[in-house]
Amino acid sequence: MSFIATMTLRKAGRLNEALQQANADWQHEKSPHACMAMFWVQKDICDWLIKEQRLDEANQRIALLEQLLPLMNDTEGIACKAIERLKEHALPFYPQIRHIEQMSKDGCERVAYEALLPFLGEDLPPALHERVGWVVYRYLKRMPPECQSATARRALLHYITLKNKRPSLLHSQMLLMAIAVKERFADFKLLNFIAAWNVNSFAEADFLPSQHEEQTFRPLAERVVEHCFDLGYGLEEVCNTFSANVRFTGEKVKRLYARSRYFAIFNQQKQDEMAAIALAEQYAQTINGTPMRNEYHSAILHFYLRHLPKAHQRQALRFVKAWGIGNFRDEDWLRTNKDDRRYPALVEKTLVALLSACTEYELKRLNEQPPAILQKALDAYADNESLMRLWVKAKLAACKEDEALQTLRSLIRKQQRFYLWKELADITPDRRLKLSALCKAILLQPKDEFLGKVHFMLAMLLKEEGLLAEAQAQINAYVDTYRRNGWTPTPEMQVLANAMPPGITPCANVPAFYNAHLDAANDFLFPDLHWTLLVVMNFFTQTNPKTGRKTDKVALADANGNTLSVNRRQWPSGHRLERFACVEAKIAVEGKRKDIVAMRPSVADGKEIWHLDAAQIVRADEQKQRYLAKNEAGLTLVIPYYIIRSRMDCGTKVRIWWVDTTTKEGKSMRRTMAVEFVDGDNKTKPRPKENT
Repeated sequence: MSFIATMTLRKAGRLNEALQQANADWQHEKSPHACMAMFWVQKDICDWLIKEQRLDEANQRIALLEQLLPLMNDTEGIACKAIERLKEHALPFYPQIRHIEQMSKDGCERVAYEALLPFLGEDLPPALHERVGWVVYRYLKRMPPECQSATARRALLHYITLKNKRPSLLHSQMLLMAIAVKERFADFKLLNFIAAWNVNSFAEADFLPSQHEEQTFRPLAERVVEHCFDLGYGLEEVCNTFSANVRFTGEKVKRLYARSRYFAIFNQQKQDEMAAIALAEQYAQTINGTPMRNEYHSAILHFYLRHLPKAHQRQALRFVKAWGIGNFRDEDWLRTNKDDRRYPALVEKTLVALLSACTEYELKRLNEQPPAILQKALDAYADNESLMRLWVKAKLAACKEDEALQTLRSLIRKQQRFYLWKELADITPDRRLKLSALCKAILLQPKDEFLGKVHFMLAMLLKEEGLLAEAQAQINAYVDTYRRNGWTPTPEMQVLANAMPPGITPCANVPAFYNAHLDAANDFLFPDLHWTLLVVMNFFTQTNPKTGRKTDKVALADANGNTLSVNRRQWPSGHRLERFACVEAKIAVEGKRKDIVAMRPSVADGKEIWHLDAAQIVRADEQKQRYLAKNEAGLTLVIPYYIIRSRMDCGTKVRIWWVDTTTKEGKSMRRTMAVEFVDGDNKTKPRPKENT
């Protein structure tokens, strides 16, 4: 019961009696309970000695407590924490520092900081430095408006000389305070402070994103580096400062630099686009070809190309050179898709901008010694019309007309644009091909306001060839176009119009003239394809399953019964479009796919291409969607429903055009290509719904 007695006396504040009882128990038996009683009595005495500022005596008793601690059953660490608290309270100046700290917490940051100054010296125990550091932090965080640069810098110096725990939350927050001081006072040398702060004293958490409520913040270490760039420090000096920490690799610091500059450019663009462009150019000059591959570096290039005015396209050459033509990432070679649209890769856009800005001499040099990236891009983006057209110019500048024509041929094959045919006419020395290309350009472009120069070029050529009527038609075309749109013809156009002999009657059938001169263009485009005679079988409408868009189509077949279709808009202008009308076509075959790539009118009679039989309908086979007919020799001919949309009763007399074909199984059969009624009274009757 002596343990209980000791603790009762202790709680009653009768410490001397409690100590006597504890000593008696300790002398009698050194049990855990006796040890515990002695410990807590001595602890209370220490508290009294500290209160009386008898610190030497208090520290002697704290040493005794440390001797007793191993003999106790302190599983929860309560006694250990009590010793640590006593040690701190027994430190010199603890009450004063604690009072100052409390003032700081209560909102008197300035008063607390000023009260702290006399204690900042060599005699201040290091164990109190953490508390002192927080007082300095709160003062800087609530820096009064009248605070001078020298005062703020002195406060940071006071902190940096402390011996508090590092890394720590306080140490990281003080770095942010230093940045705030730099933002307010330009004369503060932030990088010198960071060096003294020691970049190796970042906490592990400083390299990880942080969360506050529902908002996520980027790692503090990254934000600090970016702040340095935002404050005007250069890439090299920031790299030198942070390179002591292995986590700040050169690539990481350069990425943060690019990120800082990108957002500066982006925010500036909201106010002044030209100022933003100037910032981007300043960034590129700073980089000046330095190896740098990151998403923000690429984003700055994308911004510059997008916002650079066309009047200043020449500047793109200098910018890309400074940005670093070798700094493209793998991602920059990839095209993107958004909202069912495909967007070019950054490499594509860059090379188009570069080639557009090049002089003829520069294009010649590029053709003679193309960089590896250009060679790779020409292969990767062979379907990029703008890039390939510019490459044609480069070949022309290098006097490589044959290669230019070959490139242009590949472009036109992919998509026949009127301006591509015009460009072909510009460069080809073949006058027949030039004439044909200009005719092709006119037929492809229905809007005459785009064809003024094409009509002029064709008029010049025709006049030189002595085809004055046709030349006059072209002159009338561009004169009418310019007058209708309120434009003034060029002096060259006016000279040509005035040079024509008076009284020339323009060509009456201009579309027929165009169609009659397409052979050279078609032969240039597909020199290896022969012309095939095709006959119009029927007409139908095709619906796109995705868009619902309807397209009018023409069904065609050759003499052997091979069928294919073509868009009605591709039909030769001015040529009759009806059943049994004929055209000649060049057909490109790729696998199972057949495409008509060129067409020209034909005077052939489609009714003479296939075999013809007179026959009579004998039965309708509804299940197999066909009619059966017999010719005069008694042979059965099959007529699918899609060949003729009208009802045919038994006994109906028809004419059947057919060809001999071979099935997939290798069997010979007659295939019906077209049907006509001998009598015209069946054409409006509906198709039978039952077998007859």
